[in-house]
Amino acid sequence: MQTENMTVKEVADFLRVSRQTVYTMVKQGKIPCFRVGTKVRFKRGDVIALTQTQTQTQTKPVTTGVEDE
Repeated sequence: MQTENMTVKEVADFLRVSRQTVYTMVKQGKIPCFRVGTKVRFKRGDVIALTQTQTQTQTKPVTTGVEDE
């Protein structure tokens, strides 16, 4: 059974980025987190929501401002 909370390593593996990238995202406020003592933790739902938001942003159609005739 997967736990509701994820570690930095688990988030990095899930997003396929480095742990340093996860820490950078935290510092920039791009991913919500909380601390347990000195450890950073993430809610699994927040991480999944982040990936869905990123996917929606990347799949929006590009408009050039020029209409087809």
